[in-house]
Amino acid sequence: MVYKISDNAHIIVENGETILVADVLKFEDSITIGSVDSSLSPSYITDNLSSPSYTFQGSTNSYNTGGSPGGHIEKFPFAIASGTATSVGDLTSLRGAVSGQSSASHGYTSGNDGVQSGLQIPYKIDLFKIDKFPFASDANATDVGQLSTLIKHSTGHSSENNGYISGGAYQSGNPPALTVTHPPLIGGPIEKFPFASDTNSSLVAELTVSRYQSAGISGSTHGYTAGGHSPSSPTTYNVIDRFPFSSDANATDVGDLSVARDETSGHSSSFAGFAVGGNYPNKSRDRFPFATDANGADGGDLDYSREGQGETSGETDGFVAGGYGGPPFSATGGYRSSIEKFPFFGGGSTEVGDLSGSRYRPAGQQV
Repeated sequence: MVYKISDNAHIIVENGETILVADVLKFEDSITIGSVDSSLSPSYITDNLSSPSYTFQGSTNSYNTGGSPGGHIEKFPFAIASGTATSVGDLTSLRGAVSGQSSASHGYTSGNDGVQSGLQIPYKIDLFKIDKFPFASDANATDVGQLSTLIKHSTGHSSENNGYISGGAYQSGNPPALTVTHPPLIGGPIEKFPFASDTNSSLVAELTVSRYQSAGISGSTHGYTAGGHSPSSPTTYNVIDRFPFSSDANATDVGDLSVARDETSGHSSSFAGFAVGGNYPNKSRDRFPFATDANGADGGDLDYSREGQGETSGETDGFVAGGYGGPPFSATGGYRSSIEKFPFFGGGSTEVGDLSGSRYRPAGQQV
């Protein structure tokens, strides 16, 4: 039996199995059945096709943490249409070029580049720590772990149970007391830490090519690292790497962005990944599907070109915040405080608010 939900969505019931076939379908606890067949009950969807227990996309609030200058935790609602984000806490130290991870209950900010407002912070191991803050209340972060490799300018990913850090450039000038050594990797490192306990990350795999300032993207089953810059040459990459969440395995090259880019932000819908901006004055948006191995395609433009911006993903839109770009300039020159929203299903970008101040290379989290 086939039941029609809409022109592009059908339910097939056969041999005791229920299969949903749809081009695009947003599940919101109920779906209107277009079929006149009365044998399909109003509760059929919720009884047989329940919503997933975990999704990477947020539905309530977006967070931007760290960045230069400052170590603040800022929050704004995904429903924002205008206004300013609210500072709701602080990280345990000032850090820029951080990566972000999100569990169902907490945000995580990991790594750093050791630079604040152009001033080099004295090298110390605590700059490579993992901070954790709650979504349920406005509170400061706590130090819950440390990266296993001393990398800067890495990017973040999240599965249901673990946070990931990929890529990055090795930090030089290790102090004599530091015993951590860099492993002989061909590609950049992939590290993992569990959400269930507060502990250090561990090195579990590597990318196909070493790079930093990449876009970090999270599908339901895999993490993606797109673009980035070589730590040892002037090369900027267009490579899209994919690695599994279900096992600790090296990444594979599954496609190319439409243009090589670094200092780009990564966004994730339920069906596609997005690499946005970077390489000032670039303001384009690349989009590639999760369902197949394919190259990125032009998915539209931001209102303003920017690089080093914060990144968050709602259910239907991606949000970029802060970064560095051209006019209109902020009070601190080319550093931005504005927040832009772009739709995952295509269309133009809209400016919807501002961070409390300009931020360069903050991390993004969502709930």
